[in-house]
Amino acid sequence: IRAVDGKNIEMARFGLSGDASYNGMCSMVFAEVYRKDAGWKFRALGNPHQTDLFVHLLQNYLPQRA
Repeated sequence: IRAVDGKNIEMARFGLSGDASYNGMCSMVFAEVYRKDAGWKFRALGNPHQTDLFVHLLQNYLPQRA
């Protein structure tokens, strides 16, 4: 799986079939986009997860309630 920018330049690539850390996993957080100063940043992650429920993954990015 890979991501390319508007000029078709590869920004990130993850080879899932050859990496044992993805065995038995249901989903992967491929990357995150976040604000930095006045612009945006892209960070490739490739984090495998056992859950396939988006709401469970989303909880890692939401502010925690007091």
